[in-house]
Formats: sequence, structure tokens, C-alpha cells
Amino acid sequence: MGHSFQQPVETLESISVGTLNLLEAVRLPERSVRFYNVRSGECFGDTGGVVVDEMTPFRPLSTYAVAKAAVFWEVANFHEAYGHFVGSGILFNHESPLRPEPFVTKKIIAMACRIVGDSHETFRLGNMDIARDWGWAPEYVKVMWLSCSRTSLMIL
Repeated sequence: MGHSFQQPVETLESISVGTLNLLEAVRLPERSVRFYNVRSGECFGDTGGVVVDEMTPFRPLSTYAVAKAAVFWEVANFHEAYGHFVGSGILFNHESPLRPEPFVTKKIIAMACRIVGDSHETFRLGNMDIARDWGWAPEYVKVMWLSCSRTSLMIL
């Protein structure tokens, strides 16, 4: 079970209250600040294989996903209430060499390295019926940077 199930209060507070604190920091200065919030495709939950878009309702299935969905409304409310440049993007799975081992690609690489090193471990990956899109983190960051000229919702 993931961290958000083991530490639900910490997860909810760090994501939703943390984002609200950042939004307050954007609101207070005299100068213009652009704020881009990264949300997660986990907000959609189990879609039963249906492809999602910006009109798909959220059905979060973890505290992490609940917090990320709440942040969507925080950012939208902040933009409506104060008119500041804030936006959100929904990111799905993406990888880079910076990902820690608990993430699937690093987990596979670490196990493969141990097996090559004569480890006799058995490797269980999990549910092999899940299908996910995957992206390259540097490309996601480029799109996020370019999207800072607009405030509309973006799904990557």
C-alpha cells in the first residue's frame, strides 16, 4: 500500500494546505507571479479503461488523489477570486533518471541489476493488466513552461 494510505493526514496536509500556502504567497506580493500547479492523473481514479479528458469527473481512490483533486479546486477558486495567473496541468506517468526506486521503472532497473549480480530474489511487479501512458519528464517540463502563457487546463 502506498504512502498516502499509510500517512493520510500528512499526505492531505502537505499537498492541499501546502498548495494553499503557496497560493497565498502568490497573492500577497505587489509584483505579478505566475503559478503552475501539477496535478495527477490519479484524480480520475479507476476509469474502467475509458480514456479521460478535461471533462471527465474526478473519482479519486487514495488520499493522494483526493488531495490533488482538492488542489484543482483551490487553484480554480484562487484564479476566479483574485484574477492572478495560476493554472494546473494533469500529468500522467512520466520518468526521468531522478525518480526514486519506489517508482516502477527504477524498481525494475534496480531488480535487474541485483539479478545480474547473482541475486536469487524473486521479482513481483504487481498488476500486469494495468495499461498506462508513459512520458519523458523533460518533455513534460517543456510543455509546462510553454503553457505558462495561458491559464487553461492542460492534460499531458
